Amino acid sequence: MKKGKTSAEIISLGTRLAEKTRTVANQLSDEDRTRLLQRGLQMIYGGRREKKPAHRR
Repeated sequence: MKKGKTSAEIISLGTRLAEKTRTVANQLSDEDRTRLLQRGLQMIYGGRREKKPAHRR
């Protein structure tokens, strides 16, 4: 019978990307964190654009 890999041996792409993001984010100052948060909120909630009509089939 084959043994499956343990969770310690399997490193997914998401895990690797999260590790890289954490290392960058941990070096941010409070001002940088605030600025980036405001930028993200602006992307989510600010400047609603006019909706384009859907293409009819």
